[in-house]
Amino acid sequence: MSQVTPIPTPANDNIKPEPACVDEHDEIVAAVQAVMAAPKRKVAKQAPWKRRLEARRAARRAARKVARRTIRETVPAVVAPAQCITIPKSANDNAKVLCGDCRDLFAAIPDQSIEIVITDPPYFLQGMGEDWDNAELQRRSRNPAKIGSLPPNTRFDPKQGRDFQAFMSEVSEQVFRVLKPGGFYVSFSQARLYHRMAVAVEDVGFEVREMLGWVRPGLPRAMKLDHFIDGRDDADAIRASIGGRKTPMINQTLEPMVLAQKPRDGTFVDNWMRHGVGLVDTSQTLDGGFPKTLMSVDKPTKAAKDADGNDHLTVKPVALIEHLLRLFSKPGDTLLDPFAGSGSHGVAAINTGRGYIGFERDPHNVEIIEGRLRRAA
Repeated sequence: MSQVTPIPTPANDNIKPEPACVDEHDEIVAAVQAVMAAPKRKVAKQAPWKRRLEARRAARRAARKVARRTIRETVPAVVAPAQCITIPKSANDNAKVLCGDCRDLFAAIPDQSIEIVITDPPYFLQGMGEDWDNAELQRRSRNPAKIGSLPPNTRFDPKQGRDFQAFMSEVSEQVFRVLKPGGFYVSFSQARLYHRMAVAVEDVGFEVREMLGWVRPGLPRAMKLDHFIDGRDDADAIRASIGGRKTPMINQTLEPMVLAQKPRDGTFVDNWMRHGVGLVDTSQTLDGGFPKTLMSVDKPTKAAKDADGNDHLTVKPVALIEHLLRLFSKPGDTLLDPFAGSGSHGVAAINTGRGYIGFERDPHNVEIIEGRLRRAA
């Protein structure tokens, strides 16, 4: 039986924290000012946007510090270091789903207590950012609109990548803290922004081991140019020159994952004997051969999602997550998923004898996860 455990946080109505005191506000302001007032010799070659980005990161770090202190002082029974949540170690234990923003909920996880993290974060494309709104995205998917004269997924905004990297740096810092030495961190990404994910993960201390890829059916996204050409005096000449060419978007059938590892404690053997993580079970296979970086698994069908009461837009196949768990962890390990979505990772953990902790900010999705975990258990 799974258990939904709402953690009281400032983003959760379970508690009503007092407004930050003047000292806490000053603490955040001081962190920003320290960055902006850094000696010129250290930032002479740094672009202005990089200084602003670093200032935002400093503010977030200070704000997280204040938030964690507020949580610990307000609900010490939940997140005090000596009274953190019990880590489930198998499918026989209760899988835990914590409702709230993962950046707050990480405070409930002790240092070096998790064997593996597999997650599917928001990709920061077309409204799928840190302010993810499932209902709004459902509406957009039913009524796709053009952005100016362009269809969805064709607008390239460099800010999306910078915001995604800053967000994942913040999350990955906490993943690094809670993972055991040698533990694996697998995060899905979007092909256009994979490099931002990899840099964010590497910059906080992880070793990037591989780029994995989920191979699945895609949809042709290239757009005809007729509506740009129609009505022009030289339309016939343009069509003759362009031929059958379309906008530069081909059928996207690869969803990349970064495979990262927290630095080991000694040799591979020493780390395994001390922490039980850090090696790969190469007997696990999807196609009968040696495990590969490209993993071909069908997407969940609409019928299967409907039968499960699942209306999430970006559901990952349970079989794929099971394969990742068997490759990079062992029965009895605990999987942490900071972006639980509809709970596929939790179902895979139960099916493979792993413990599971999921963070999810959307109460509607938490209900979906609870139902799926109950049925799996």
